[in-house]
Amino acid sequence: MKKTNTEMIFKLDPKKLLKDTKFQTRPFDKENIVGLVEQIKRNGQGQPVIVRPTPNGKGHQLVAGWNRTEACRLAGVQVIARIMDIDDKRAMDLAVTENTYRKSLTGFQRFQLLKRLRKSKFTASETARALNVGRERISEISRIGNYPQLIEQLKIENGGLSLEACATIAKALSPAKIDPRNTDVIGRVISTIKITGGATVLDTVKAVIEQSNNRANVNLNRSIKPKSAEKIGLLLSRVVIAYRRNPTKPNFKNFTMDQLKEAKTEAESLVSVIDSVINAAKPIPAALAAKPAKAETIK
Repeated sequence: MKKTNTEMIFKLDPKKLLKDTKFQTRPFDKENIVGLVEQIKRNGQGQPVIVRPTPNGKGHQLVAGWNRTEACRLAGVQVIARIMDIDDKRAMDLAVTENTYRKSLTGFQRFQLLKRLRKSKFTASETARALNVGRERISEISRIGNYPQLIEQLKIENGGLSLEACATIAKALSPAKIDPRNTDVIGRVISTIKITGGATVLDTVKAVIEQSNNRANVNLNRSIKPKSAEKIGLLLSRVVIAYRRNPTKPNFKNFTMDQLKEAKTEAESLVSVIDSVINAAKPIPAALAAKPAKAETIK
């Protein structure tokens, strides 16, 4: 035991430290731990881990330094620890801050941390400070939780969208009142952003929503009852079959004139509807895709 700057530094048995996973802000980095084991064996531990007394005062709970503690256990040596008498909130703050600044967290890990901090009654300002982001970004990142498809993108390490992009998408989707279950619109937003690359996230979201609204507003002319629709579908099928058997001189002898007129009317209506759907589903305009890239960064 030694005293450093009025703080007590102890050597503790890493196997006996109480571990509460709520303070483990990232999964164990096996590759990093292997390197740490070798480093500790050669040069010692260096930076102390942070622990706090257990409620009964008979042990210590690990707060920050999970990889170093595990490396000391594997190296068969005691872990150097700084003991701090702190509450849950301060402990979580230290655990998050150390990992945020020691090594960049993935987008999904940062999102998960935000949820845990808010659950631990951290204010928006405290959460922003712990995650090293602007306070105004906290509500935007929180909205990601409303959209399962965006969460899945965060889990993709290579090829997924960044936390910044997902937060901006969630921010744009919320006022547009896009149902999180509308996987078609959200999926098109995600794929379009990945394809265009040059378009800003907000512009892309707006363009896709506008196209989707146009497609939803296609005039289907008139509603047809199921039985009637089945009858008309059969009629059209028979006409098409007769035509394909002999395109130059189709044999329509088995149809009445009224049936042929009805088939013609339905075919014309169908062509009109299909054209409207195709026009509404056209790709993002080239001018939009050609815009210079704008970085959507966390401030």
